[in-house]
Amino acid sequence: MTSSDPGHRPELSTAILNPAIVAASIQWASRRHSDTGKRSMPWEYSFLIVPLVFHQRTRLELPQTSTTHLPVWINNHQSVLAGFPQRAKKFTSHVREGIRYGLRSGQLTLNADATFRGSMRSGITLPEDSELKSILSSSATVGGIFSKSGTPVNVFTQFGVSP
Repeated sequence: MTSSDPGHRPELSTAILNPAIVAASIQWASRRHSDTGKRSMPWEYSFLIVPLVFHQRTRLELPQTSTTHLPVWINNHQSVLAGFPQRAKKFTSHVREGIRYGLRSGQLTLNADATFRGSMRSGITLPEDSELKSILSSSATVGGIFSKSGTPVNVFTQFGVSP
């Protein structure tokens, strides 16, 4: 088994990078994307959102609001994004697993145009100072930013990766 095999994960990855939490991060991003951009989120964005929000150093540098323009943020945070292409590649299997979980559980719906619509269940309360709340809030913010950042190809190019 390799370290990218879901059956063989370090203990920390099992706790944080489990499929339900990955699916929830995509769900929150897709909901904000839909609310902000008035259209569903392209599924490809999942492969950017997860490595952005699950990498703590990057997450702490993310904008606090979705009004931030992506090119400006990227330009001002080059050091944070160093190594992003390699990190994004390492997260690929976790993203795929989270997408499968989200589709099976009903957290995510894949539309005919290859976009996600995330369902929100009411009554979700998260501890104020939890890492989970930080991940989900950051996911929502990134989803909002991506909703006004152009096509997936454009956004992926800005991060130095290809869809």
